[in-house]
Amino acid sequence: FGDAVISFANARTAMRRIQTFLDIPAVPPPRVLTQEGLSVLNTDFWWSSADEKTGQDKSAPKAQDQKATEMLQQSKENKKDGVFGVNVKVGPGELLVIVGPVGVGKSTLLQGILGETWQGTTPGEVDNEVCLPAKGVMYCPQQPWLKNDTVRGNILLDQPFDPAWYLRVLDACCLSEDVMSLG
Repeated sequence: FGDAVISFANARTAMRRIQTFLDIPAVPPPRVLTQEGLSVLNTDFWWSSADEKTGQDKSAPKAQDQKATEMLQQSKENKKDGVFGVNVKVGPGELLVIVGPVGVGKSTLLQGILGETWQGTTPGEVDNEVCLPAKGVMYCPQQPWLKNDTVRGNILLDQPFDPAWYLRVLDACCLSEDVMSLG
């Protein structure tokens, strides 16, 4: 009987947490659809570490909200957790490559354009705007994953073993030395 009471209490707690999460409103930042490609005008995108701790939705309102404005000021003062003053225009058929060292905001920029971060401008500055192509945007985040398998199994992904192709993949991924060191 004691185990049943504990299980019931755990289930009730889990259901409350799930309900709290489901009750968070999703307020995506406004986006303008255009035939002229992608453009971002005077926009700041940032994360809030407080948000991550509370589990609150990151696709939050624009900086006119008092809490968002405070978080924007803190992020700007600390020069971290965001990218600020973004101005970019990419026409139809143009290619834009975003490069830089780890942690400088490449993913934050892309996720901000898609509405997955806080967004706004410093109060008193020109209004911000994000315009997306009317045909849509696709984004594949850089999420590494491995199967619970050998190096060879992760490279082959259940395909037949072709020694020439396997060695070519090892070389292309700069894994040849690592595999040799495994003995």
